[in-house]
Amino acid sequence: MSISAVTDAVNYFNRNDINRDGSIDSRDSVSAEAITTYDLNQDGRINLVEYTLTDCQGLIDCSINFILATNLSALISSNTSTEQKNTAIEILASIGVTAIEPLIALLTNPEESIRSLAVNALVKIGPSVIEPLVVFMNNCRWEDDDPAYLYYNAAVYVISNLGESATDPLIELLHNSDPAIRGLAGDYLFGENTEKALTAFIDVLMTDNDQSVRSTMIDNIWGVTEYSDNESIIDRAMTTLIEGLGDPDPEIRAYAAFKLGLAEDERAIGPLAELLSDTDACARKAARKAIERIVGATNFSEYYSPCPLY
Repeated sequence: MSISAVTDAVNYFNRNDINRDGSIDSRDSVSAEAITTYDLNQDGRINLVEYTLTDCQGLIDCSINFILATNLSALISSNTSTEQKNTAIEILASIGVTAIEPLIALLTNPEESIRSLAVNALVKIGPSVIEPLVVFMNNCRWEDDDPAYLYYNAAVYVISNLGESATDPLIELLHNSDPAIRGLAGDYLFGENTEKALTAFIDVLMTDNDQSVRSTMIDNIWGVTEYSDNESIIDRAMTTLIEGLGDPDPEIRAYAAFKLGLAEDERAIGPLAELLSDTDACARKAARKAIERIVGATNFSEYYSPCPLY
């Protein structure tokens, strides 16, 4: 059965009175051939787990989305071929909103190719995936040596590819308790390059209590000065970089100085001069080199960050 035929079958069953637990109120919607060919339970549920992918595709004519999605997800996680897994994920994308939870579960699959296919399927379903994805990230925590960061990245990537509807959920994620999620949300908001998105991540993440988040934001904010064509946003980004010179972490102060040197904005010379008396040797060196770069005393090829973090 082709994917288009699968979609047609799904649309047909969406028009029938089918319960979430798999029972079908109208038994007339199940073909006689399906009843004799497959193991159909008395309450309308169908046993799918034992069947091959080909069987599952045939079963869609006499099944319902919830049961099919759940069992296709289990099939994808089993030792089936790559081709079978790819086709199963395409079917899940065709099913629509009922397949959201199984597809989100696949974001934690150890196979990168499976996660990638699940991401594409979720993007195809659209904005209805956002709320379940936020719940998924709120319930998941990244520990050392844990691949959960990859799962976060996949989930945030899905949201970021849903157009204007993505901005507010990404801003909400800036307040997530996990710094990995906050940082990723900031990265993708930076990529939106809109005043609302950039203002949000500048306001929230530059005061974040996690050093890694602030350092990532320094990099993104410098990117604003390089790639944005919005003068008010560029001015705000420069002001934020200069404020970074007062960060409590000396490595952040040094990195802000380094990025100000790359920005080559003379407004930074005065604040950088003040950093020359910093208690941290790396911050002082970064300030000196940044000033030299801004006034043209250092070639770009000779300009590099002196700090071990970068």
